[in-house]
Amino acid sequence: MSEQKIILYGAFDRYNYGDILIPIILGKYLEENGITNIEYCSIRNADLTSMGGFKCKRLNLGEIPTNSSIIVSGGEVVNVDWTSITSYFMGWFGNRFIRVSRLIFPRSWVNSICMKIMDGQFKFPFLIEKESICKSTHILYYGVGGVSIKSSDQLIKTTLVEADLISVRDKNANHILKSTWGIDNQLTPDIANAVSKFYPKDELLESTSKNTKAFILKNEGAYFCFQMAQQYTHGELSTIIDSLSKLILEGVPIALLPLGIVSGHEDDKILEQIYERLSSEKVFILRDIHLIDSVSLIAHSKVFTGTSLHGNITAMSYAVPHFPLNKNVPKLISYIKQWDISAVEACPDYSQIHEFYEKSTEMDVETLKVNRDTLISHIEQNVGKVCQIISSES
Repeated sequence: MSEQKIILYGAFDRYNYGDILIPIILGKYLEENGITNIEYCSIRNADLTSMGGFKCKRLNLGEIPTNSSIIVSGGEVVNVDWTSITSYFMGWFGNRFIRVSRLIFPRSWVNSICMKIMDGQFKFPFLIEKESICKSTHILYYGVGGVSIKSSDQLIKTTLVEADLISVRDKNANHILKSTWGIDNQLTPDIANAVSKFYPKDELLESTSKNTKAFILKNEGAYFCFQMAQQYTHGELSTIIDSLSKLILEGVPIALLPLGIVSGHEDDKILEQIYERLSSEKVFILRDIHLIDSVSLIAHSKVFTGTSLHGNITAMSYAVPHFPLNKNVPKLISYIKQWDISAVEACPDYSQIHEFYEKSTEMDVETLKVNRDTLISHIEQNVGKVCQIISSES
């Protein structure tokens, strides 16, 4: 047991806010329960410490000691394939090339090519195949997403059936695994809902950068925190600008917050365009990306909106009024319906952003706090089950 490793495995090798936040919170919960020797692994080596993340290394199946545990740590990972993973590292052109290739050629063929490019070890990037590792190694899936998984995905089924524990964050995955495939699993909130437990609001500013801290202190609890991914602009940039301009005219400061900067998200690019078009002293944009600055900007805002699931989850955790910016983000809408309060609704059209901001300012904060505490209680029950398995010997 002394050599036992606890390997947190996921999409940690590029900066996407939620994918970095999830393992950090899970790691803190494990340490709180006396579980140490935690190692972060991903598809390839990466060092995101300068952005508030951590160092992770490529998962090496030959270096896993007896009775270790691999925990696939959250994110929409149940049915993601190698084409999606590869596209994140190929830049704008490579990303589009892969997307077009999937429309022209059989996806299985494109996937096999991408698997070779990334030197993949499993058929699916984040589904651990039992025959590839030591028999005594525990395989756990914690709070994973599978909002688009289908009952026909039999290859996924044959891999998941070997797991020691599976918890999922959405009803679709919960239903297909349990009712269709007969695989026991628990429905649990995303562990990022507990970010406020480990990063209390009144302590965040101590670790927030100078420029971000200055904006927050100047506009404490009075600004609108706005995030969006470039792919959801849909040619409506002018509409977005017009709606945000109405808030500026009413005296509302705005913080533009990029949470995903890899190819396929590119929040930073679209928010930079919005910043330039708004051209107002009341608008702040986070350019030096850092996890704590991102958490702090959401936690101290009056209202948050975004297309990011974990941006909205962070707002939930700090009981900040919020609303999904786009109704066509499946994993976000699914999560809000399952775990958020009934007053939270997605903005149906970008022309109504200013209206939904005003509506959100009337949201009952106490109801948000009660929901936050309920979700954290659910999370901690599930963490307890994880710790039991990790502590047992095979």
